[in-house]
Amino acid sequence: MSEYKNLDDFDNYYSLKSFFDFFYDDMKLKGALNVFPGLEELLRNYLTKLSQKSKEKDLGNYQFFRKIFNFPGSSYYIAEWNIQKTIALAKNNIKKKDFPINILLNFNTAHQEKLGKKSNLNLDEPIVIVYYPPNQEVIIIDGNHRFYKAVEMGLKSISAYILYPNSFLETMSNDLCQALYKMHNNINVMANVVAGNLKMNENPQKVGLDRFFEMDEI
Repeated sequence: MSEYKNLDDFDNYYSLKSFFDFFYDDMKLKGALNVFPGLEELLRNYLTKLSQKSKEKDLGNYQFFRKIFNFPGSSYYIAEWNIQKTIALAKNNIKKKDFPINILLNFNTAHQEKLGKKSNLNLDEPIVIVYYPPNQEVIIIDGNHRFYKAVEMGLKSISAYILYPNSFLETMSNDLCQALYKMHNNINVMANVVAGNLKMNENPQKVGLDRFFEMDEI
């Protein structure tokens, strides 16, 4: 559902109306409106809520990691993290661990050719990754050069700080990015309920997702 691509042409963080229309029609076709009778209003409220969210972010000398998630109907949204804040939070609050390289390769190869060569890489310095529940993806926020060097060397694992939503949400660049994450997660929770992978009263973490966020939390 997602891929790396050139984001220079994107002026906005999201365009989701066509995807929300697609999702509603798909859920209706599956008879899911009996389970989620207020779905149409919910999706409409999501768009209203997004339009009210701030895109303001700390500029200064900060660098930002950006990733685009694509959906049916030419819809997309951009997730964005403040790299320096993410690294600082990881080093101060997260214990490093060895992470399997083959798992990272499943999600982090599409933009390898865009990276320039770097010398004197210290593979003892942990990379920083986030686990992104909406599509159960691990994303390298910092340390791509070290990661691909480890791949070239044939290593099986690499030292990493792993951030989960309860940590990485606060290092996203603005309120809008946080809201987009929560909506994406909620949609996947509903889809899993309808698919029979999750019962209404079960914890979404059973299928690798975050908890369901109510409207006043978004």
